[in-house]
Amino acid sequence: MNFHHAVDEFLLYLQVEKNHAANTLSGYAYDLKSLEQFLLAHNRSMYHTIRHFVQNQVLQYKVSAKTIHPRIPCLHSYSNFCLLEN
Repeated sequence: MNFHHAVDEFLLYLQVEKNHAANTLSGYAYDLKSLEQFLLAHNRSMYHTIRHFVQNQVLQYKVSAKTIHPRIPCLHSYSNFCLLEN
């Protein structure tokens, strides 16, 4: 399963199984798209890159801790979903 397909499956899972609100799904989609762009730009696998991604968001894009904080559960939940699907 490629990254993009896994994200689509994850968002569908959150919508159908977890009944997440549209705003939550939109936020998760945005966060995961940002992660995908980072992974592609740095030619890295997800396993070794989550921490670098968060650091990159803070240092390069000046994303505040208040903005990063809700992204962490998204990344954690997505990682768990991918592990369960494999």
